[in-house]
Amino acid sequence: MENLRNELFAREAEEKQIAQDRERMERAVRQRLEVALANEYQRQLKAIAREDQKKEEDAFRAAMMEKFAEDDRIDQLNAQKRRQRQMEHRREIEALLEQRRAAFEEARQAEVREQMDSAKVAEIRNAIIEDERKRMLAAAAQHLGLEHLPKGVLRSEDDVALFRRG
Repeated sequence: MENLRNELFAREAEEKQIAQDRERMERAVRQRLEVALANEYQRQLKAIAREDQKKEEDAFRAAMMEKFAEDDRIDQLNAQKRRQRQMEHRREIEALLEQRRAAFEEARQAEVREQMDSAKVAEIRNAIIEDERKRMLAAAAQHLGLEHLPKGVLRSEDDVALFRRG
């Protein structure tokens, strides 16, 4: 009777451990899905921001041309001087836009570096999770047989070999 009770307690502990392991794996999958969704959302936001920036640049260009044209009318410049001023204005506008583009590119590069850093963190986290999974698998190998594992726990032949060593 005592032996059956001990066996029941051991079996319940194993089932509890298996449920915890499954929950950890499901949580890791959910985290990866959330990261992928967040990345897609960021890509969409960037596309919208690029469109908005282009519209803003076009509006800026039009407003500046209008302002410079008004300045020209006020000054009553002759045709040749007016053309020269318009060319100067265009060069000034393009220089201003180039400055804005350079600032945007610098911000984009910083964002790319940040994304690369977060990818490295995710890679390290995944490696830690995989090492912990293998450690738990090796620990479980001492107490369980292959027939007691749920499907999907042993992902590769390496896992099976690790389980058999335990």
